[in-house]
Amino acid sequence: LRSLQRRIDTPMKKNKSKLIIIWSIIAIVVFGIYGTMLMLGSHESMHVERPEGSICSMPIDGNPLMVTVAPGLVFKLDTGADASSITEDDLAKLEGLGYKAEHKIYPVFGRNGVGRMNWTFTRYQVDVPLYDYNYEVDSLGNVSHEIIPESLNVLHDVDFVPSSTGFSVLGVDFLQKFKIEYKFDEKAIALYLDTPEGYEQFADLSVSHSPFKDMWQGNRYYVTVSVQDVKNDYFIDTGLQKASLRLPMSESNRSPKDLVSDTIYTMVRKHPALIDNEAWVCIGDRCGSSSVWYCDTNEEPYTFNPFNYMLQDFVLDLDNKKILLRPYSSTFSYHRK
Repeated sequence: LRSLQRRIDTPMKKNKSKLIIIWSIIAIVVFGIYGTMLMLGSHESMHVERPEGSICSMPIDGNPLMVTVAPGLVFKLDTGADASSITEDDLAKLEGLGYKAEHKIYPVFGRNGVGRMNWTFTRYQVDVPLYDYNYEVDSLGNVSHEIIPESLNVLHDVDFVPSSTGFSVLGVDFLQKFKIEYKFDEKAIALYLDTPEGYEQFADLSVSHSPFKDMWQGNRYYVTVSVQDVKNDYFIDTGLQKASLRLPMSESNRSPKDLVSDTIYTMVRKHPALIDNEAWVCIGDRCGSSSVWYCDTNEEPYTFNPFNYMLQDFVLDLDNKKILLRPYSSTFSYHRK
């Protein structure tokens, strides 16, 4: 009997050892791939020809917000997109200007310009021409921009993935490399490597980490906002259309007033919404009455678009996790209609 038991136990022990070896190999491969994804960055070799002061200006307009990177090159400004992307047409325009892209094999994972998960092994690295602009305001308040050709500044080795949306995007992986100044009167943004003068910090940002999110090319940034004396962390989403502050529909009982029906559009569908035009909002050390939208989407439950909210100059510094305002901006109670 003992001999029979030994004959039975021996194959079982061998099978157990094989399973341990197999699962160990799988674990090593999985953690190896995960570690590689964590180490892979974006725009690691990017550098600018003239880094001092303002690197460039980009006229900003539209809903969703679009920026003119250079004449004929229009990109969506989207902190909700993890990786910057570019269309074949825009690559051809750059090549026509003398900037030919280098094709690379490089795994990139994360949300695209419409909020959908995207996986690709293709990346383009290309130089991008940047400019400054003169601007004029007509009697109706419309702003027009005129390029200053001699202001050409070249941004070298910018990383893009192929667009899966039909339009090009400056994602958070790119935007977090700069201090972004919003020039309200000029209807433009300016990019800096150092914080521009004349601003002071008024709100802190935070970053959300998880094993899954850490594989993405860019971080997810949040700001604490109090609406009707209830605080939540709001995702900084410059791709949020029309609304400046969006809360889940289930939170609409915060507002004691009658709410107005509205619709919020994303890049792929529309969602019913309710607006409170006189909600009490506090961000940082500024409080005031403002509009908030209650709406359910398939994205983050609480979102904030500073470009829709602030009708004044400000600086968005994602890398140092802060928003800055002019010292003379005494209130923070405005929103874009």
